[in-house]
Order: sequence, then C-alpha cells, then structure tokens
Amino acid sequence: MEKNIYPSYAYLKESIEKEELYIGMHENKVISAMIVNTHGNESYQQAKWNASLKQGEYVVIHALGVMPGNIKQGAGRQMVEYVKKENKQNYKAIRLDVLKGNLAASILYESAGFVKVDTIPMYYEDTGWTDFEMYEYVL
Repeated sequence: MEKNIYPSYAYLKESIEKEELYIGMHENKVISAMIVNTHGNESYQQAKWNASLKQGEYVVIHALGVMPGNIKQGAGRQMVEYVKKENKQNYKAIRLDVLKGNLAASILYESAGFVKVDTIPMYYEDTGWTDFEMYEYVL
C-alpha cells in the first residue's frame, strides 16, 4: 500500500469487483467517482445517528471525489443525487463521514439535505486517528 494515496489501488480494485464503484462521465471523460456500499467504518457504531438502523438498512458513500477541473460544476451533487434516487426503495438512510475541516464536502452534503449528526474520532489507514463529521440523509 502506498502512503498518502486514498483510496488505495487495492480498495478501488475490490470496489470494482464488487460493483460498488460509480463514476460520473462528461464528454467521454471520468469527472467524478465514489464508492457506495453498506459498510461504514467500525466506529460508525459510536455515532449518534438520527435514525436507529442496523447495518444493511442504510448505504454509505465513500471516497466521493471530483476531478480538479470539474469542481463547482455540479458533478459531486449529481453523484449524491444519484445515490438518493437509486436507494430510496431499498434502504432507510444514506450515511457518510467527512474529515473534520473539509468545508467543501460539508457544504456539498448539507446543501443536498444531509444532516451532521455527530463528530467522532475514527481510524483510517491514510489519516490515522482523527475527527470525522458524521452525516446522515434519511430516505
């Protein structure tokens, strides 16, 4: 695993194999990507969620990213709206975490109707232990 690369190549490969990687395209170019599945970080259990749900009753957005030349053009918002639309029949909520201080991500999710429910310390390989803001959108 290469240090300071997130998501790792192994995680991306696994996500492709599990059909959990989604990409946004414009003019035959990838402009955005995200991973969506039903598995949050193990620390998700500590968060004070608005909806009391079990794993499998919600989906989690991971690693939503937009290519630098496409930032502030609606690509991130389109990805989020896609997750909301495609999962409203089978799940009760969408959850995600944002590294504390990532203002652009917080603005995106809040403008899409997500509610910040908590801030908790979590461990990820690329960040170590740090605070993350927990967001939820009840479907």
